[in-house]
Amino acid sequence: MSRKLRILLAGPLPPPYTGQEMVNYWLLKTDLSKHHDLIFLDISTRRRNRLRGRLDLKNILASLRPLPQFLKILLVNRPDILHVQLARNRLGFLRYSIYIVAAAVFRVKVVARLGGDHFDLFWSNVGSLYRRYIRAVLQRVDLLIVEGERLKNQFLEISFPEEKLAVVYSAVDASSFDPGSAIPRSNGRLQVLYLGAINKAKGALDLLSAIPAVVKEIPEICFIFAGEVLKREYNLIHLDNPPDLEAEIEKMVRNYGLQDYVQFLGEIEGDHKIRMLATSDIFIQPSYAEGCPFAPLEAAASGLPLILSSVGAMPEVFKSEENAIFIEPGDIAAIGRGIIKLANLPQMRKKMGESNRKMISED
Repeated sequence: MSRKLRILLAGPLPPPYTGQEMVNYWLLKTDLSKHHDLIFLDISTRRRNRLRGRLDLKNILASLRPLPQFLKILLVNRPDILHVQLARNRLGFLRYSIYIVAAAVFRVKVVARLGGDHFDLFWSNVGSLYRRYIRAVLQRVDLLIVEGERLKNQFLEISFPEEKLAVVYSAVDASSFDPGSAIPRSNGRLQVLYLGAINKAKGALDLLSAIPAVVKEIPEICFIFAGEVLKREYNLIHLDNPPDLEAEIEKMVRNYGLQDYVQFLGEIEGDHKIRMLATSDIFIQPSYAEGCPFAPLEAAASGLPLILSSVGAMPEVFKSEENAIFIEPGDIAAIGRGIIKLANLPQMRKKMGESNRKMISED
């Protein structure tokens, strides 16, 4: 009987609940350990989203803390494959690259996964010395996973071999989420849910700008923002936030007169998140860049119609008008039109939500 492959999965677990943590969470819930000898090393820094990516002493020390255990596993357990993630910022890339280089020294095959888009912009905005380092690290990657066919293009400039690129879409367990029809709405108002980091890159400011036109047409509506306000964007450096994002949001709410229409919950998780999805009517994520994020998949599993930017893998995963209304990033008028359309067409919302629930359940 042949020996099982020994796979070392080195990555963070939630909290916080971002894409990289959720990938590892769902991988550990699969049957991977039944078919292979799986070793998991939690390399979480346990720092909040707003602090991650920042080049400071606490982040550096938190990143280095798991390394002795990692080296011990390489020496004692002798894994065949390392699965680790990549990042699109200086500190994040440096952090994960140490694992890749160490594994290569021990002749361990490396499978790396990049969540998101615009690695090419990260590449073009670092100095020549760091670029050489990035290229040297990527040469030690045997397979690089991206979250959609469209996301392969971000490695063209770096000349990463296409035969080493693989596409693996994100997935969620539909049974973990309840269709919205099972739970009645509490206030009788149509509820639009934004779930994720609150920053410019995710389109939060564009959504706020679109709300005045929406409430003029649909007064009985409310908008829930569930997520942590990120003061600085470390990955999409071409889309930096205003100097004081929280103050900017408060100013927009005040100037647009949105106090009765918007609510900010902060970061939610577990049953609270499941209930918010179940009690909402429309899900929206008007991002400027994405890979294959979990929030729209969770919303689809909850039977919600979607409004999404046509970025990343979203147009590959969801069909226009059948699963989602697609908009171009930054098109505030289109955001408003999409919300008004779904608000005025309950049958379309119902049909789209049922299609989404079925798609997630079958996949």
